[in-house]
Amino acid sequence: MAHQAEFLRAQGVSVAVVGPGSQDDARHVAERVPPTFAVIADPERRVYAAWGLERRWGVIQQSGTAVIDEHGVVRHLTRATGPGHALDLRAVLGAVRSMGRADTHPDPPPGVD
Repeated sequence: MAHQAEFLRAQGVSVAVVGPGSQDDARHVAERVPPTFAVIADPERRVYAAWGLERRWGVIQQSGTAVIDEHGVVRHLTRATGPGHALDLRAVLGAVRSMGRADTHPDPPPGVD
């Protein structure tokens, strides 16, 4: 995970995860993601609205993982309806590479094509 954090820092991006639930739920999610990822509890659903995350089938709130550039612009967003599906680390790292910043770091983490 340290290599991934170094890679993201070198690319000038950060990663944020938002999921339904309380601060306690967010702390639980934070235990499962790289420590450099921000985990957001959004009880007022402001981030959900901004990111276009919807409630599916009337009962399940989508969660999401965003790659955010140094200007605060969301450059990649993964939306997921099933619990635990929003964080696809390979997709996140691949999205960062596709942003055209890969030349700033010669050694991406293993598994990033």
